[in-house]
Amino acid sequence: MAAPLLYDVGFIATAGAQLSVTVVATFGLYTGIAGRTESAV
Repeated sequence: MAAPLLYDVGFIATAGAQLSVTVVATFGLYTGIAGRTESAV
């Protein structure tokens, strides 16, 4: 009974980590583009 629960927790943690990395990467890319556009103008 504990094994599936442990697996679910690990899966949620992994999915959360991947989601965080994706959000940070997207935000960083957007910030970089916006910063370059502002400095260019």
